[in-house]
Amino acid sequence: MIITITGLPGTNTRKVSKLLALHLGVRYMPREEITKLISREGISKEKMYEEQTAEKIKQLVLREAKKDHVIIDFPLATWLLSEAELKVFIQSPEKSRALQLTKEKKIPMIVAKKELEEKEEEERKIFLNSLGINIYDLKSFDLVINSSKLNEEAIVSVITKYLKGMNG
Repeated sequence: MIITITGLPGTNTRKVSKLLALHLGVRYMPREEITKLISREGISKEKMYEEQTAEKIKQLVLREAKKDHVIIDFPLATWLLSEAELKVFIQSPEKSRALQLTKEKKIPMIVAKKELEEKEEEERKIFLNSLGINIYDLKSFDLVINSSKLNEEAIVSVITKYLKGMNG
């Protein structure tokens, strides 16, 4: 089973992915691990989002993911891996995401908002300009969760209930 989890910057996909992997007893595959796989193949970070490289990345990630049940926390994987049994998008209003960032980094709200806006815009441009992917188009996802009123445990509970109810 392959589950991909992604979201806009500041939605704690890392924490949710780790917690879900622990809960299900499956492997957690973080973005750092995927980035290492990609760099071992000689693909630089600059070339990672180029269209001709996307298929190679897909094959690398898929080969690794098929070794075991896995939770993948890598934004590009969600759009590349049609083979994923479940694709989850975690969303939250900017204010909630910025508040979370202020707590984690102990920075002022205005700094957190600016940091999130810049990161989100960078991701949006890269995905759209390089691969034609609109990060705000949620049609590719099976489950979209608004995390603004849920903690990580509650989000894992929602995903787990969804998995139990899936056909097949």
